[in-house]
Amino acid sequence: MARPPKPPRDASVPATARRGRSLEQVQALVLEHLARAGEHGLTKAELVAGIGRTSWPSMQRALKQLREEAGAPIERFGPAPRWRLSRPFSLSLAAPQADDVVAALLAKALVESFADADLVDRIQRLAADLDQRACATSGVPRAEIPRTGLLSSTLSLGTTTKPGVLRALLLACGRACVRVRYDSPWREPDGDGRWYELEPWAVRIHDGAAYLRAWRRDGGGARTFRVAQIDEVEPLPATPSEPLPGADARWGESPPAFGIDVDRPGTACIVMQGSLARWVARVQWHPEQHDEWLIPGQRLRRQVAYRSCRELARRLISVADGIESIEPLELATEVRRIAAAAMREPSRIDALPPVLHRVRASAVPRRPGESRATTARARAKPRARRRPTSEA
Repeated sequence: MARPPKPPRDASVPATARRGRSLEQVQALVLEHLARAGEHGLTKAELVAGIGRTSWPSMQRALKQLREEAGAPIERFGPAPRWRLSRPFSLSLAAPQADDVVAALLAKALVESFADADLVDRIQRLAADLDQRACATSGVPRAEIPRTGLLSSTLSLGTTTKPGVLRALLLACGRACVRVRYDSPWREPDGDGRWYELEPWAVRIHDGAAYLRAWRRDGGGARTFRVAQIDEVEPLPATPSEPLPGADARWGESPPAFGIDVDRPGTACIVMQGSLARWVARVQWHPEQHDEWLIPGQRLRRQVAYRSCRELARRLISVADGIESIEPLELATEVRRIAAAAMREPSRIDALPPVLHRVRASAVPRRPGESRATTARARAKPRARRRPTSEA
């Protein structure tokens, strides 16, 4: 018996509408539909019907790859079962969304402060490519994507790194040994710097400066190096002798606290008042700080654990005219010590915040006709510089 002839194809339906979707397209649409569904989620049948032009096996592969390879936070729940997103997620390269473009633009602006021009240019090109893909592939309206070139950054604490140094260190982290030439700011310049053999662990951007955490192979133990002071990086034909520590132990952050190095750690309690209290309230010194308004909008108490007394004291100097009290005594003493050193120059006194004028003068007796400031500057014994526990 002859088979009935096939019905003619409808020429009005485009060929692309008759073909099934690619796996990448299905994955992007799965994320889009789950995001719209929210906590209620969707079943596989609802996903297949909602997306269209896809089969059950394709849907199964898409869900499996999204969860196991892309790391998408897709949860399975309920007796049906159903699927939902536990938090927002996108395929930033395959199907970028507007927020992916914003993230790239922010990264470019931040990297401008410390990275070399080549890395900045690469991020700029990545942002432009994501911009085009978001409109062409993901169908994001142009009005939802910010214009490039209108976001920039300035960072007064930013540092510069020599071209290639940061990339070489990142490449070596956790897998190789290197030899670096380090010009420590804590030693008098000798022209050549000092060479160290290191096993790099990790790099951190702290207050606009890049720092390297590494194991010194000469027996110096774990140390922190300021990347801006590293002039050269050379690979070593050796394998790391120390295992890579966990994320917390890597930087010695157990418990986490303010500061990049270790110097008389403790917990600070600072009370601030007025406009600077309102300013500091919007500034995060550490993710685990605790703020309390003693008088709403007027008196702020901030508690923050710190690893470095020296570093936190220098941070407090910048807002000293808004400080009412500082605890513990050791931290307050360090703030006064820095302030006293700044006040040894008489011409600078008028430029100092009023709170620093209350620093007690030196007890050295004055000669007849000699001012207090001149006596303190001329006759005070020089302090021995406290050596940091890190190379930073």
